[in-house]
Amino acid sequence: MIKIKPFRGVRYNQDKVDLSLVMAPPYDVISPSEKQELLKRSEYNIVNLTLGTETPANNKRNNWYIKARSLFYEWLEKGILIQDQKPCIYVLEEEFVLNNKKKKRKGFIFLVKIEDFNRGSVIPHEKTFDKPKEDRTNLLRVCKANFSSIFTLFSGNKTVCDILLNIHLYGLFVTKFNFLNIEHKLFKIENVSIQNAIINSLKTTQLFIADGHHRYESALAYFQERRNTNPHHTGEESYNYVMVYSSDINDPALAILPTHRIIRKMSKTGIEDIEKKLSKYFTLVPVESKKEVLNNLNLSEIAVSIYKGTYILKRKKDVNWSRLIKDEKSKLDVIFLHDVIIEKILNINSEIDYFKDISYGLNEVRHNSQSIVFFLPNPRISDIKDIVIKGQRLPGKTTFFYPKLTTGVVINKLE
Repeated sequence: MIKIKPFRGVRYNQDKVDLSLVMAPPYDVISPSEKQELLKRSEYNIVNLTLGTETPANNKRNNWYIKARSLFYEWLEKGILIQDQKPCIYVLEEEFVLNNKKKKRKGFIFLVKIEDFNRGSVIPHEKTFDKPKEDRTNLLRVCKANFSSIFTLFSGNKTVCDILLNIHLYGLFVTKFNFLNIEHKLFKIENVSIQNAIINSLKTTQLFIADGHHRYESALAYFQERRNTNPHHTGEESYNYVMVYSSDINDPALAILPTHRIIRKMSKTGIEDIEKKLSKYFTLVPVESKKEVLNNLNLSEIAVSIYKGTYILKRKKDVNWSRLIKDEKSKLDVIFLHDVIIEKILNINSEIDYFKDISYGLNEVRHNSQSIVFFLPNPRISDIKDIVIKGQRLPGKTTFFYPKLTTGVVINKLE
C-alpha cells in the first residue's frame, strides 16, 4: 500500500530570481560544458546544489556536498528560497512539442513513504550502479533535502484523473515559466479534502519508477541508516519519505523515446563482416535519410548504420528465432539488440556508448568508418510494464521519458 503525504515545499522566490534562469535538467544528463552554461545563467542556479565536482583537495570536512548544504541554507536565509506555509500536494503541467505535435503532461508532486522493492508497491525497471548511488546518498545525508523529484507512474482512476485534468478548479495557480522550450505551470492543492481524495485514490496502486532509480535507492539507504541509529524511530520522521512526481501511465502525453547505441573502434574486418552476418538473419533494406530511418523506427524495426550505408533490419521468416530468443525480456527491442544481435549474431563485446539524436548517429558513421550505429524504435510502456511487474529489471538506458523532469521546481526539506 502506498502512503502519500502533502508537504511544505521549498520553492524559488520569483520576486528575487527569474525562474527560467535557475532551473536545470536532472544532474545525470548535464555535461561539464552545460553545467558551466547553467552557472553563467544565474549564481542561484539549482545545479550548484545537485552537481558538484570532487577534487584531490576534498575531504570529509571540505567537499562539494558541504558546499551545497551551505549554499542551500544561505539561500533560505536570504529569501532566495522560500517555504510554503501549508502542506500541499503540487501539480506540475508541462507543455511541449514532440514530432510537430503539441502535448501537455500533468503530474502530482507529493511525498511517498519509502519501502523496499520487495514490498511490491514501488516498482523499478532499470538496474543501478554503486557509484551514482553513493554520490546521491552522500548529498542526501549532508543536505537533508530532495532537490529533485523521482519520476513515477501510476495507473489512475477517475478521481485523480479528473483532478489533474481540471487542476485549475481544484488547485491554486502558483507560477509559470519556460525552460528548454517547455512551458511549465505549477499549482498547489491546500484543500485537505481534495488532498485526501488523491491519497485514498492512489493508496492501493503501484508506482512504477520511470526515472530516478539511483535517487530512490539512495533515499532507501538513508532511511535505513537513520532508522537503525534512531532508538525512538516512529516511522513518521521526515527521512521516511521521499519527494516524487507521479503521472498517469495511460496519459496520451506520456512520451518514451529510445536511446540509440554506438560502438566505436571496430576493426576493418569486423565492419566488413557486419553485413554478411546480419544478412543470414535479416533482410537489409537500405534507407537514405533521417526521415526514412524515423519512419521505420515508428514501425518498430531496428536500423543499423555503417560507413557503407544505413539499413532497416527485417527479420527473415525462415530463421528459428526461438533458438535465439530465450526469455520474454528478449522480445523488447533493446534486449533483442543487446542479447541477440550484438552478442549472438555479431559476437561483439566492445564498449557501447549512447546517444539520442538520429542525425548524430548518421554523421558518426559518415566520418568514422570504424563505427557501427544501432537505431532503436520507441519503447512501449505496456511491454516494459509487463516485464517489470514480474520483478525483472532492464539494462540502463532502456527508456528515456521525454521531457526529463526539470530540477528546481519544488524542493523537499527534510529537517
